[in-house]
Formats: sequence, C-alpha cells, structure tokens
Amino acid sequence: MPELCVFGTTDSAASGITRNPWQLRRTPGGSSGGSAAAVAAGMVPVAHGNDGMGSIRIPAACTGLVGLKPGLGVVPAGLGNGSWFDMAENGPLATTVADCALLLSVLAGRPELATAPADLRVRLGVSTRAPLTGLPVNRHFAAAARETGRLLASAGHSVRHAGPRYPSTAGPAALGRWFAGAELDARLLTDRQQLDPRVARHARLGRLVCALGGPRPSGRRRWQEAAERYFEQVDVLITPMLAQLPPTAIAWHARGWSANLVSNIRYAPFAAPWNLAGWPAMAVPAGRHPSGLPLSVQLVGRPGSEAMLLGVAGQLEQLRPWPRIAPGYAD
Repeated sequence: MPELCVFGTTDSAASGITRNPWQLRRTPGGSSGGSAAAVAAGMVPVAHGNDGMGSIRIPAACTGLVGLKPGLGVVPAGLGNGSWFDMAENGPLATTVADCALLLSVLAGRPELATAPADLRVRLGVSTRAPLTGLPVNRHFAAAARETGRLLASAGHSVRHAGPRYPSTAGPAALGRWFAGAELDARLLTDRQQLDPRVARHARLGRLVCALGGPRPSGRRRWQEAAERYFEQVDVLITPMLAQLPPTAIAWHARGWSANLVSNIRYAPFAAPWNLAGWPAMAVPAGRHPSGLPLSVQLVGRPGSEAMLLGVAGQLEQLRPWPRIAPGYAD
C-alpha cells in the first residue's frame, strides 16, 4: 500500500512499484493496491482492504474485482488515529460476489451476510455525471454504467436516469477529513521526518485544517441530507467506478503532492462522497475497456443495505459473468 494509505496508486521508496496484473504498465490503484493485485493474479482467493476515499473500490475497479466498502459501523474500524474522522472502513476484495459476501460476514461478525439475496427487485438510479462539476468521464466507463442499468431493467428492476445533487460543500468536507486524517496518523510515527514529501505535505495541510477547528460536521450533514432526499426515489444508485483509466505504474511517491492529487481526483472521483456520507458502496466488474483493462461500476445504497447491494451484484454476475483472474494468471 502507499505510505499512510493516502493515495490511489501503490508504490513507495521502500517497497517499489506494485503493478496491475491486467496490464503491468498500469497501477492496480490504491491504497489497497497490493491486496487487489494479489487477488487478481490468483495469489490468494480473497483479501482485506480498507477504504477511506475509495481504497477498496478503486483497486477493485482497476483489477476487475468485487470490492465492498460497508457502511459506518458494520465492520469494526479503528484504523490509524481516528479512522479519518469515520470515513475509513474495512472490507473485502474478492473475485466473486459469493466470496465477497462470505468475507464481509466474517469481518462484520454477521453470518446472515454470507448469503446474498438471489431474487429481489429494486428501484435503480443511473448517473454518469462526476461529483465534481466539469470533470470528464471516459465514454466507455459511462457506457458501462448505462448498460448495467439496461441489463438490470431487463431482469425486472425499475430504472431511472438521474443522480443525486452533490452540494458544493461536500468536496471540501471530504478533502478536509482526508488531509486531517493523514495528519493524525502521522502523529503516531516516531519520526515523521522520514515521510515521503507528498505525504508530508498532505499531513501539513491536515495540521492546518485541525488548527482552524476542522473538520466540521456541517459539510457531511448537508451531503447526507441531499443523499437521503435522492434515495427517497431509488434503492440503489449505479455510477461508473472510475472516470479514466488507471494511471501508469511509476514512482508516484517521488512526484509532487499536486501531481498526485490531480491524478487521483481525475481518475477516481466517484468513491469519496460515500466515505463522507458513511454509506455502503461496492465495485462490480462491468466488461472490458478497448485497452484490455476491466470496466467497473459502483453500486451505492442506504445505510444497512449491504445485503441488497450484494444481491444486485450477484444478479449482475449471473447476467454478465466476468473472469475471476487476470488474463495470463489463470494457470
């Protein structure tokens, strides 16, 4: 994983560069990129990840896996120093929905989650607009979300094409917690002077957030209220999981903070809002991009809807099966 789990690529001066089994010149994402690469290459059947700004769902999307970030409190967190102000959750990375459900049931201590409901009909919303205004979404990723809606409509679900309204305060609220969470984690180190420069700057910004009295609850509350209004009309939201192809697998730890921040936001903007809300969300494979890399969609539900998300994902697995292991690793 990257240092302090901060960024969406997995590399460090100590451990080198982790690569995507689907295409070695691309990153497997982050921060749980090593876990995702190991599962996608068939080294292990399942893996644990944690997700503070998408760090289960982003690597799952990059490597063709199923990855679920449970809602707040479903799985014990206790990550670092304060779990990034309750944005970070533990969850499963797996090659099948059944394995994902089984591992979630163990992590949560809830055996009933091991069996995803097989026969359910829900109200679906499909949105391909990025949470940040003006941020472009690759047409193949957007098409995968729309095609997923059509596929589920053919299975009897109702579908409407509309997304939630993202308040202007949601982005700053999530960023403030991201910065401040890194600062609190850095305080646990015996020698923070050894941090990568990009992570050290991230933590310094978090120190400023804390000094100014943040993070404040108002931004999170406004976003939760907006999400609740949207979910009066739908049960599950479908979005693209990524907006662009995964970045190239290079020494991102040696590049500047700004370059890392822009790259992360540009390619994976859809995950963080649901960390801020504390709602469950999962990544599900959705075909192949012309580059050969996997496509992925995000399923989001209200608090307590983990079983529903797994059920919809299980139907997708039946309707549109995906390879369990990256090409070239199956043997």
